[in-house]
Amino acid sequence: MATETTTAPKAGTRSRAARLRPGVEAGHESYKWWALSCTSLGMLLATINSGTLIIALPDLEKSLGTTLLQLVWVILAYMIASTVLVLTAGRLSDLFGRKRAYVLGFLVFGLASLGAGFAANGTELILWRILQGVGGAFLFANSAALVTDAFPREQLGLAMGTNTMVAAVGLVIGPVLGGALVALSWHWVFWFNVPLAIAGSVWAGLVLHELSDPDSARGLDLAGTATFVVGLTGLVLGISRGGISGWTDPIVIVGLIAAAVLLPVFVWIEARGRAPMLDLSIFRNRLFAAASGAAFINGLSRFALLFLFVFYFQGAQGDDPITAGIKLAPLAVGMLISSPLAGIWPTATARATSPPGGCSSAPPAWPR
Repeated sequence: MATETTTAPKAGTRSRAARLRPGVEAGHESYKWWALSCTSLGMLLATINSGTLIIALPDLEKSLGTTLLQLVWVILAYMIASTVLVLTAGRLSDLFGRKRAYVLGFLVFGLASLGAGFAANGTELILWRILQGVGGAFLFANSAALVTDAFPREQLGLAMGTNTMVAAVGLVIGPVLGGALVALSWHWVFWFNVPLAIAGSVWAGLVLHELSDPDSARGLDLAGTATFVVGLTGLVLGISRGGISGWTDPIVIVGLIAAAVLLPVFVWIEARGRAPMLDLSIFRNRLFAAASGAAFINGLSRFALLFLFVFYFQGAQGDDPITAGIKLAPLAVGMLISSPLAGIWPTATARATSPPGGCSSAPPAWPR
């Protein structure tokens, strides 16, 4: 009886399919730059979407007949979903793989953008924006993790600064691009995201590798997630509706009461949980706490300025969307210039202040 013999491939050889695939192996020196190209594309998608949408708000108000409160929630729905779910998305990526979660983020974002373009009223648009926020949460949660896996510690500042610079590019381009898209139709403000999301999912699927092992030792913090989602949503709904409808509105009162009850419960759960969604002890690190506070203030001021300026330029001054977008673009130029420098400067400073022999003093222990 004849037996078949097979010849094992030589070490170091790659199949034809592997050779045709873009990118490099996970252990290659250049893999970090391929991974950075994927995370940068995700950041670009998220920030361009914010810029194009903000410039389209006056047209959405006219075309869909939305109220001012609905218009505010077209923005807030995405922000709340992407904020409250980012930690849960990060935990799911630990369970099922960061590459899979990142690709899923692109696909969900693209699907939600397609649906948002077909929305017939403000309520439908808000629902699609919530789904868009879910996709954004998976992109945000895994962007930093993928970069951290791929880059050595001494280059992390450069990598993070590059991602922030790309985000600033999206903020610069977004309002101008949004003005051009609104000139066609407000629908294209959302449909424009679809080819970018498809390209991002394909590129990430081809280029990225799983560099971390799944962690199934801890489960999901469902109680913490639920109290945080409901509590924060109640707080934002109460404040946003109260400023428009009055503070005696029953929905405003219920929302604020829910926030007053559930947010302290969330803190209690996280402080005592076996697998908390958010380890509150990290805020004992003063540098981390200060950076988080600065990021909060930056986001708050940027959103307020953009929202007000859009209606000022297109309302009081009567500018067309493209002109309004051009006027908004300089707000992000400072971030575009300073972000890479901010990433490189700490590393350069640490090297310059290291003692002779190249050994710097160890950083303070991370609180546990």
